[in-house]
Amino acid sequence: MRIEGRSYSLQRRLLALMALGFAALLLIISLLLWTYARGAANRTYDLLLAGAALSVLERVSPGVDGPSVDLPSSAMDILALAPDDRVVYRVFAPETGLITGVEDLPLPPGASVQAAPVFFDADYGAPFRFVLQGRQLNSPSGRLWVAVQIGQTREARRAQQLSLFFNGLAGLAVVTLIGLGFVWLAIHRALFPLRQIEADLRARAPGDLSRVVGA
Repeated sequence: MRIEGRSYSLQRRLLALMALGFAALLLIISLLLWTYARGAANRTYDLLLAGAALSVLERVSPGVDGPSVDLPSSAMDILALAPDDRVVYRVFAPETGLITGVEDLPLPPGASVQAAPVFFDADYGAPFRFVLQGRQLNSPSGRLWVAVQIGQTREARRAQQLSLFFNGLAGLAVVTLIGLGFVWLAIHRALFPLRQIEADLRARAPGDLSRVVGA
């Protein structure tokens, strides 16, 4: 094989190896970006669920016949920010049962009613994200826990996750292409002395054994 073939082959091989390295790095960063996008989407819509649950809990009041609730329109307005999602809910007291809403909503294993919101995923005819949060009331029979559980389908979360992921991936692809351009330029410059030696050898007569002077 001629020297020219070797030099160009070396350049292509170096560039191919660097491209493989960039591809592996891009894959790792893409996985991290996907995880970040999923977490960011969950945090955003979990805040909506928590806000709706808190507004419902604030409207629960004790009574002689048990606690009652006046569902605030603000809770539904918060969840309406994801108009394509289905919403299910219930308000209940662990000691007295359902106050209003859907009775058979799933609970996470070992769940207990507490003041801090608990978020979990469960299937209820479709993938849902739920929040469960409780509050203690001073009822005529003593202190009583009441809880609200609100679930929302994941369409809006998935759309936001994909949007964050692909927007980040587009920027990452641009940076990768720019990086590969700089790598190609660096390889091209690094092999410049070899091309000068190649040109010198090609210009010599076959029997010329004089010293080769590099750049």
